[in-house]
This record gives sequence, structure tokens and C-alpha cells, in this order.
Amino acid sequence: MPVALQKLRPLLVSAGFIGLCALFYFLRRPSISLEPLLYAEDGSIFLQTAIDSGVHSIFKTYAGYSHLLQRLVALFAVNNLSPLDYPQFFLAVAWASYLVPLCCMEALIRMGFFGRILRFSYIPYVFYPYGQETYLNLPNAYIFFPLGFILIAYAVYGRLLQGSEAPPLRVWPGFQLLLFLYGLVAVFTGPFAALYGLPLLVFVLLKRRRLSLAPVWLTVPVLLSSVQLYLSQLSYSYKVSTAEAISKLLARPDVLLDWFTIHLVSPLFGGYKPGWYLRVLPEPLQLLLVAVMVAVVVLAVRVVSRRMRQPSLLYLAMFSTMVLSLSSLLVAVRRGAPLAVLTVEDAGGRFFFWNTVLFLTILITAFVLLVRDRTTRQGTASRILACWLILSIVFYHNNVARRAAPISYSEQLEQQCRVPGKLPMELQIFAGPVWSFHLGRPQIDRLCAGVMHFTPMNSKVSDLLPRQLQPMPLHTGRTMRFPVVPQEDLKMEAVGLMIGTNNRVNHGVLRLCVQSPSAAAPVCSADVDKSRLQDNHIARFPFTGGLAVRSGETLEFSLSDLDRPGNSSKGETAIYVSRLIDSPVAFAGVS
Repeated sequence: MPVALQKLRPLLVSAGFIGLCALFYFLRRPSISLEPLLYAEDGSIFLQTAIDSGVHSIFKTYAGYSHLLQRLVALFAVNNLSPLDYPQFFLAVAWASYLVPLCCMEALIRMGFFGRILRFSYIPYVFYPYGQETYLNLPNAYIFFPLGFILIAYAVYGRLLQGSEAPPLRVWPGFQLLLFLYGLVAVFTGPFAALYGLPLLVFVLLKRRRLSLAPVWLTVPVLLSSVQLYLSQLSYSYKVSTAEAISKLLARPDVLLDWFTIHLVSPLFGGYKPGWYLRVLPEPLQLLLVAVMVAVVVLAVRVVSRRMRQPSLLYLAMFSTMVLSLSSLLVAVRRGAPLAVLTVEDAGGRFFFWNTVLFLTILITAFVLLVRDRTTRQGTASRILACWLILSIVFYHNNVARRAAPISYSEQLEQQCRVPGKLPMELQIFAGPVWSFHLGRPQIDRLCAGVMHFTPMNSKVSDLLPRQLQPMPLHTGRTMRFPVVPQEDLKMEAVGLMIGTNNRVNHGVLRLCVQSPSAAAPVCSADVDKSRLQDNHIARFPFTGGLAVRSGETLEFSLSDLDRPGNSSKGETAIYVSRLIDSPVAFAGVS
């Protein structure tokens, strides 16, 4: 094997694993990627705040903590993109957030921080059972995006705990800055970095018995994550106090048992289906079977921890995960959620994703370790975990359902461009009208700049080719016909068309004729010399004396590409039409 290929092999292997994970994740619900939609908080929370508050929106909190990633994405979108492109852009960020932890894991494996056996964690990461709420949307990207930083923190602090036995940690200064910036965004995107990073940092400081910020690029973001805990616990107004919430929960042990069964245990055995059967049993029998399932998890934890150099890090991750799960229960009650809602399947699924992935990783890893060792392959522990694996496969189901908005987003944007005076209209998105939002004037202007339908011709707004326009080819010597229906009476002095020419063939003329129902013959404009055209600009077709048109009547436009005698054109003219509305016409006239 060539030396260059040997050096590239680890990189290609990592790229292969990441690519396979992305492929299988895409196949869980292809329609989500093929038909992007805005999702819930995308509208009234992130986009609306960015439109109304501008840069100040990144400092606003929601549900008791900061969402810096989502705020930055929404702010960039409303200031730089057409509203037509918001769903695709948000989906791209959601995909990037999902892939970042995979890239971090592969890098840490290649650098020797983690063993290759941790690649088995990709299985629950891709196929975790409760995938409806968390699957590829920007609001819940805060589950995945900080995970890469948390993995880096565990890897780096774990090596520091090894002391002189570990190889020195060397990170290029430019890469330290990149990781520092990633850490800053991660810790201010949801509470997860705080729940995992702060206990880890405290543990490291206690073990090392000295106060040190090294490495600064990692420790400073972890310390800053404490701001999220302040926002959540001390600045957010809850309907119910902590004591009252605990009292409510302790008064309903049946609800606690069902909550534990549905959200923490059932996902480790395939998904909702085990919970369906367990919840119909008498409570003592349900409790007994849940205890047996928990015992299987404890067995797996013992198998894995005995083979780790630093099992304390595993216990610390489990501790943070249980704190996250239990705090989500407490916070839901403090916000006033009815107790019956706590046991709804996938309600708050984003908070139990970590529990599912961590413990499924432990279970799979334990099974692999036992089967790989000849001395334990036929043991009782191997048989128990083999039974668990079979049950999980039998009960597994992909619960990702199709998302559908109440009204087509693109159709709503088309209507927005038809509203007189460009007054903002309410735009509905997936998950209900409570998440609706409306555009501001700059966003409407950016959206409608390329929609040359029943609008005055404006060279300042529409002079450049908008990205949402599609070409409609017109061959030399041919005539193109298309209907146009004006929305108001006007005297049409000229018509503007967005023109592009292929291969810079700019000889000959273009002629536009208009046939109205009330006229006996079409009225043609003055010829436009193609040699004077500028590519992808509006070409003006004037009508001598003007042409009166009425609202609601269908006008047939015919555009002819006429060549000069003796010339043979090698290219074609393209008339650009909007992706929103299939008409390329901009009127210039007076009502």
C-alpha cells in the first residue's frame, strides 16, 4: 500500500463511519430532508425575535435558558436570506449540529483519547427509539451541538487525571481558539453543557487537589456554563415552587412509576412498546419487571466499568444524565404541567435522549466485551445481555412520523407578495398556530424582489437576478406565450422582463406583443435590440401611447426572438420566472 494512502486510511475510515451514520439517519425519515419545514419555535420564538429585536435577540432567553446557536442562525437568516430559503438553511444547521459530535468522536478516537469500541455508540445515536421530537430540527439542535464539546471535555480532563502517565496534551494555538469559540456557543446553547461540564470540572479539581484553569480554552467555557443554571433556577419565574412540585410528585407514586417506565426504561428495550405492556399490569408486577430491567442495566455498567482505566468518569456521566432526567421532571411540574402529561410518549423527549444513548451504549458495549472474551462468552452475563439484545430488536420501532404544515409555506409566501402595500401576514408553520410569525418589511422586500407579478417595475429592487428565479428558454426564431392577469386597472406604458442570454449571443431583436380579450389584434411593443441587453437585468419593452388593461382580464403575452437576416444564433435567450409565481412580468404604468 502506498505511504500516502496509509496516512489517509484513518481519515477515510472516519469519513466512512460519519457518512454511514448520516445515511442511516437520513433513511429514518427521508421526507424531513427532502421537504424542509420550519419547526415550532423556529417561528414565533427565534425568527420573530430576530426580526423584531435584531442583534439584541441573541441575548434573550427562552424557557429559562439561552439558545445562542438558534439565535445566531435566525439573525443571519432574516438579514441575509430570502424567507423562501429559511427552511433549507435551518435544516442544514440541524444536520451540521447532528454531525459535529460524530466528527469530534472520530477525532478523539484517532488521537487516542477514546477506544475504537466507542464506535458502537453510533448505533443508539442514529437509531435511538424516541426520534419524533428530536429528529432534525433547529429548536432541538441544542441536544446535539453541545455534545461534541462535552466529549472533548471528558477526553481532555480524563487525560489530565492520568497525571504523568499520560502523554502531554499539545493543541495548536489556532485550534485552541476554534475550540474555545465552539465551547462558548455550546455552553450558551441549552443547559446540557452545564449539567455535564460543571460536575466534571469540580471532580477534576478535587482529584488534582489544586485550583487550576488549565487548559484555559476548555475550562473558561465550562465555568461560563454556570450562567445557564442561574438563568434556569434564579431568573426564571415558575408557577410552582420546588417544594410544592416535589410534594405533588410524591403524592402520586403511580405517575412516578409510569414516568420512569416510559421515559427511562422502555427506550432501552426497543422503544414505547415495552411500556405499553408494562403499564397495563398491576403496579406491584410493573414495579418488579422494571426493577429486573434496571438490574440488566446495572449488570452492563459493572461489565464496562471493570474494563475501564477511569470508571469514575463513567459514573460521573451517569450521574449527570440522571440529574438531567430528574430535573426535567421537576421543571415540568414547576412550570405547571398537568401530571397526566408527564407520561405522554415522547413528551419532552429531548431531555431523555441523553439517558437513552448513554445507557444503550453501555449495554451494547458490555455485550461486545463479553462476547469478544472467550472466558465470558458462554457465561450468565452474556446470556442475559443476549436476551436483552433480542428483546430490543423485537420491540424496536422507528417512531419518526411525517411532518406537515397546516398551509404550504411557499404558498403563504406567494400570498404575502400579493398583499397590497406589502403588509405583513401571519405565516403558519409546523406544530400549530401558536408558533406563527410575520415578516418585517426588509424580509418582504427581499422575498418579493424576484416576484415580478402585478408589481411596478423597480430597477433598484429587481435589477439583479434573485436566486429564486428559474430560466424559461426562448429559442431564436420562436415565440413564447404566457398568460398574465393584472390585479388592477392601469395604463401600461411598458413591461419589464428579466432577461438572460446564453453564450453572449446578443444580435437580433426581441418583440413583445399583448393580446387582450377586448382588442381585435395584439398590440406590440417597440423592438428591443439584443446587442444592448445586459445579462440578468430587466429589459424594458415600451408601448407607444400606452396600453390600457383591466383588472381580472387575462392578457396573452407573446415574446419573439427575431434574428437579423443572414445571422444564425448559436445560443438562446432565457426569460426568468419566479419560483413562487410562474410569471416573469413586471408592469410599469399608472392606475
